[in-house]
Amino acid sequence: MSIRTRIASAGDESGQIVLLTAFAMVALLGMATFSLDAGYAYDTRNKLAGSADAAAKSAALEIWRGNAANYAAFAQAVVTQDKGAGRIPTNTSATIRLCSDVGATCLAGFSSNKYVEVILSSSQSTYVGAILNRLSLTPTARAVAGASSGPSCIIALSGSPSISIGNAAITSPTCAVAAGGPVQGTNPNSTITASAVTGTTCVNNCGTITPFYANSPAPSDPLESLPTPATCSGSNVSVSGGTWSAGCFGNVNLNATVSMGSGFFTVNGVLTISNNTDITGTNVTIYLGPTASIVWGQHSSLNLTAPTTGTYTGIAFYMDRTNTNPFTMQNNSDLSIVGAFYAPKSDVTIGNSLGNGGDCSLIVVRSLDIGNGNGHFNNNCSGYSGSPLTTISLAE
Repeated sequence: MSIRTRIASAGDESGQIVLLTAFAMVALLGMATFSLDAGYAYDTRNKLAGSADAAAKSAALEIWRGNAANYAAFAQAVVTQDKGAGRIPTNTSATIRLCSDVGATCLAGFSSNKYVEVILSSSQSTYVGAILNRLSLTPTARAVAGASSGPSCIIALSGSPSISIGNAAITSPTCAVAAGGPVQGTNPNSTITASAVTGTTCVNNCGTITPFYANSPAPSDPLESLPTPATCSGSNVSVSGGTWSAGCFGNVNLNATVSMGSGFFTVNGVLTISNNTDITGTNVTIYLGPTASIVWGQHSSLNLTAPTTGTYTGIAFYMDRTNTNPFTMQNNSDLSIVGAFYAPKSDVTIGNSLGNGGDCSLIVVRSLDIGNGNGHFNNNCSGYSGSPLTTISLAE
């Protein structure tokens, strides 16, 4: 009897083990299938995120270029292209709106019409979820993009060398120095100290040009969307002391101590700054037209503070994009800019000091040659709601 009992007990236990194993297999299979649902949804969400990022940046770029009316079409074009290429599901729905629109969920710091919110979602069927009455999942991705202060204070777009430093010390502690070609020092005392110095290569006296990153991609023009002023004609003017009022001019001759009135100054001819001339302008933009040029005398200075409102906010000096005339200062002359100095096709030679514009001193030129003196650059630009040298980036 005891043998039979043990045999019967062993049979019962074997049956229980088989039953438990069956339950465990079902549970494991369910978990595996649920993981498949979750993994598929996660993968879809990642694909949607990439598309949302690209769409938001494309829309923000159009706003930055001045084509605000077309922002949604450019964002939608990215989504449509990604659908056609199979990068995101074809049933993806898109919500595209400005962060200033009603219903937008952007953070307070980005709730303006300069930022774009893109939300993408795609409903997909589930496997094990259907057993739990969850027939579908809806992966969703969101992105916010807009124009923000760029990382650079000095940008030399091309030229060989793009940046040349002599017996000069350039400091740019909060921002970068970017060159489209070589950077060189022509003196053992040549110094550039910045958050980063980039270019194709550094030649001669590079020990104090730090930190330098070779083989860097060429910088783009951060002000390429800046509107070109309307053409105008003006008469010649000569100001020897006193006030130079805003307007449109042909040739301009400045001498002695000149105070500029606020506003926009267009020069279509030759701007002559005589020897021993000191020029000061606040809330001003000087624009040199397509064929204008500048003649700079000895021991002279130009001190400009850019306007804080209007189309040319943060732009103190603007040389037309088609103007290839050089901008050459004589030795012992100073250029102080609060805001941006913009001459994208001009080779700029600074005789003595450049910059020193407090928390906002910026330059964008074809090439830059600083022979002597010091320069301090900063892109905080608190008076202009950030640097006018903007870049399109993701905010959220």
